[in-house]
Formats: sequence, structure tokens, C-alpha cells
Amino acid sequence: MKPQDYLTDTKITVLLNTLDFQLNEIQRQQDHEQQIFQWAMSFLLTLFGAIMALFGVTTTTQFPVIIKILASVIVVFPIVFSMYWIFRLSAQAVNNAIAAERIQSFLLLFHPNYYGPEALYPQEWRGNLAKDIRKRRTPLYYAITMVMMTACLEISIWTLL
Repeated sequence: MKPQDYLTDTKITVLLNTLDFQLNEIQRQQDHEQQIFQWAMSFLLTLFGAIMALFGVTTTTQFPVIIKILASVIVVFPIVFSMYWIFRLSAQAVNNAIAAERIQSFLLLFHPNYYGPEALYPQEWRGNLAKDIRKRRTPLYYAITMVMMTACLEISIWTLL
């Protein structure tokens, strides 16, 4: 039996709903990446403002080095966690794309003459969703920006506080 012989209306409905879910998950994860980046940048800018407000205050304290170390930990830990979270979401989006490609293949969306004279999707799209999501540079750009901002903030902590 051919794979399309196994497809019933119920199975097609389930597959289409699952495909829709997978594609929506990819978009949701990419939106979540952006939101985490925005939160991290807001956090860094807020801390930079606090450092500017505290400029010169810690030199009169008994333990300025301890304050600088604690401030560094408060800055670095959430940013490292945010970068890990962004890269994890990106990897999950690739897994969703792989699942979506399998569903598309099972639904014969690339098969000519199954739904009409031509395939529903062009052949050049076959297998490109996961590959294109894997090639996305946005998480890397987020990480580079966060590292640069964190480095600037750390320099400010150790020179101004």
C-alpha cells in the first residue's frame, strides 16, 4: 500500500492541526527569543543607570571590592542564563521545523499530481524549513549584543564604583 492510502479524513485533520501547531510553535519561540533579549537589554540599561547614580558612593564603604564582585555576579548570571534560554528556544524551533517537514512530506504536499496538476508546495521548499531555521543568525546577534553590553557594564562597575 502507498502511504497516501493510509490517509483518512480524520488522520488528515490531525496532521493538519499538528502541522499548524508546529508552525505556530516556531513563531512563538522566535517571539519569545526576542522578548528575552528585550528583557535582558532593559535589565542591563537599568543597571547601567544605577551604576551612574551610585558613581563615587562605594569608595567610602569599607568593602568596595566585595560590592564590585556582587554587582558583577548580579549582572553576569542573568545574562548568561538569558543567552542559554535563547539558544535553547532556537534549538527547539529547529526540532519543530523537522516535525513540520515530516508532516508536510507525509501529507504529500510536494508530490506532483496528488492534489492537482502541480504539487501544492514547490520542490525547492522541500527540506528547507529546518535548514533555514538552523541557519538563523538572530540568536547569535542577540548573544553578541548582550556580551558587548555586559562587558561595558562590567567595565563601568570596576572603574566607576
